[in-house]
Parts: sequence; structure tokens; C-alpha cells
Amino acid sequence: MPIIKNCESKIKSFIFLLFTFSFLLFTLSSIALASIEIDPMRLELEAVSDKTITGYITIKNHGDEDIDLSFSAGEYRYIIPGNAPSCKAWISLNPDKIKVEKEKQQEIQYSIKIPAYSKGEYVASVLIDKEQQPEPINPKEKGQVRVKITPRINMPVYVTIKNSLVRSCSITELATLQSEDKKSVDFSVSVKNTGTTHIRPAIILAILDENKAVVKKIPVGKALPIFAGFAEKFSAKWNAPEKNKYTVVATVDMGNGDFIQNSSEFEVK
Repeated sequence: MPIIKNCESKIKSFIFLLFTFSFLLFTLSSIALASIEIDPMRLELEAVSDKTITGYITIKNHGDEDIDLSFSAGEYRYIIPGNAPSCKAWISLNPDKIKVEKEKQQEIQYSIKIPAYSKGEYVASVLIDKEQQPEPINPKEKGQVRVKITPRINMPVYVTIKNSLVRSCSITELATLQSEDKKSVDFSVSVKNTGTTHIRPAIILAILDENKAVVKKIPVGKALPIFAGFAEKFSAKWNAPEKNKYTVVATVDMGNGDFIQNSSEFEVK
């Protein structure tokens, strides 16, 4: 038993140290790139198959020292479920290394070559790394470990093929549930992407009384990208002012000016 407890203690200590080290790396990376402004912060492009699209990314250095940056194409890594096919291999960046002087800005050009017969949506990332030299190691001292921390910005890239571009979604569920203490109502809204490109739906719930007068509007917020064929569930809570029959109307804005609605009646007892 003492051996098992000792092993468990060591495992817990290792996990704690690993978590602390990971948090430290994330914090240092964020601080190191705090003075860098990237415009745009993401690329959302519509393209024609068998064509090449080009554009520019602007990097501004608001810091008090020069900074060396490198650029490369990477995989999309923000949301694992529902990722579209990769377009990493289509992307070229020129130049792929720059030095941005303090209080100055520079541009790099991106070029995305769309293969023939492409359709639907493809995703990738532009990886922006801060180049820095690792700390020197004294060969006379034992037990030294060199750790290289590379601060990185991930710029998401979305490429949708125009001739297959469809933005649409559906409300697959609009449910209401009164709490056990009868003081609040929980709403659940499920939105499914039925199109061919990602959407960022923004949802507003409108509560109407028996006379169809608006009692309350509840902004649920704007979602992260939902890819084609995938769904997301959103929730909200409302403290009903009195017992009554109500109607909830869910309005989903797909982010391009198009919206859909659905409604459901419920009673607060």
C-alpha cells in the first residue's frame, strides 16, 4: 500500500507540474506577442475552382523593440469536431520571414491556388511565429535543460467555393423547462448547419405574453463557427415575472443578413 500511495503522489505531482508548465508557456507566449497587431485576424474567402486568389496580411509592431516573425501554413485547429477538409497545401506566403521594426508595419502576401473541381468549404491556418534565440547552456554545469518557447498566433483560413456556396441552417429544437422552484424557465435552442459553408449564428429569444406583447428579449450570443452538417445547442434562463401563458420566438441570424425563426408556447404555473 505505501508503494501505491507513493506512486499516486508522484503522478499527482507530475500532473501539477505539467499543468503549471503549460500555463506558464501559454502566458509567456501571450505576453511576447501582445504588441503585435494582425489585420485581418482571419481570412474568410470565396473562390472559384481552378483559380488563384491573392491578398495581403498586415503586421503592426506596437512594441518598443524590433521583432522577427516567420510565417507558414498549418492545419485548422480551433474546433476539432466538424472540421472541413484542409487547404493547407494550397497556401503560399511571401516572404515567409520578416523583421518588423518597433512602431512600424509590414505586409506579406498570401496566395491560395484552388484546385480544379473543388467544392464546398476548406480550412487551414496561417501560423505566425516569433523567432527568438534559446538561452545559452553552460557546458560546465550539469543537469541543465534547454526549453525553447515559440510564441505563436494562429490565423484561421476559410475558403468556400462559390459555385457550391449555400448558407442555411435550421432550428431543430426549441424547448422550455420550468425550474423545480417555479421561479425560472430554461430555454434550449438547437441549430443545425444545413448549408455548405460555416456559419456564426447569433440568437435572440423574444418572450411574448398572451396578448403577443414583448415581455423580454434575451440575446443568447454569437456562436463559434458551426460547420456544414453539424449542430450546436444554446441555452438561456429567464425569471418569469408572473404566472401566465407565453410564447418564445427564437430568431437565428446566420451572420450574412439572412435569418430564420421558430416559436413555442409554454406556461408558467
